[in-house]
Amino acid sequence: MAALARIFRRGLGENRAKIGVFARAMNAVIRANGQQEAVRLELKDYRDVTGSFDRIVSIEMLEAVGEAYWPLFFKTLQQRLRAGGHAVLQVITIDESRFAAYRGSADFIQRHVFPGGMLPTKSIIQAQAANAGLRMVQCEYFGSDYARRLLEWRKRFRAAWPRISALGYSEQFHRLWDYYLCYCAAGFKAGTINVGLYVLERPADPIRARRDTAALIPTLPGN
Repeated sequence: MAALARIFRRGLGENRAKIGVFARAMNAVIRANGQQEAVRLELKDYRDVTGSFDRIVSIEMLEAVGEAYWPLFFKTLQQRLRAGGHAVLQVITIDESRFAAYRGSADFIQRHVFPGGMLPTKSIIQAQAANAGLRMVQCEYFGSDYARRLLEWRKRFRAAWPRISALGYSEQFHRLWDYYLCYCAAGFKAGTINVGLYVLERPADPIRARRDTAALIPTLPGN
């Protein structure tokens, strides 16, 4: 466990550094093209963002903030969106019938890959969005596509392993990520987890947001 924790911390630190380098490089490209007034890349905690926006996109972030922060996450979306603005969330969810057991004890991913993470259910997204005054206007699910994608990632990861190991990563790291990709692919294929796009709107009337969202969700298939 200690070795896995060190691997995680190393990967986290390296990823933050690489994202920072990437952001600086892309900002240079943006400036060179005269688009600095329209586009800016920042490495920043979402809770520290100020201002208001017409559109917000969040890609598989909700799962990582932790259950205790779900209300704050949705409230922050609501506060940062202008009236009539939309947020698109890509979120991995767990089947409603499995959530209680899943919530009660950490699984492989929570122990070894994303400590502190928690998959919500579709109904949780519904409730959190409505409580924050956001109206859900559209959902689209593609879990079966994700299963195929994960197997393709595993194929490429294994093919690239000689180059990855040359960077100093251990065989333990290799086995961990190989298992992780298989574990996730099996979950999407079996339907115990799903992934979807959720389009949320900040309406002028938050009461209508709760009513409309509650009416929409039961008609949608998937987890």
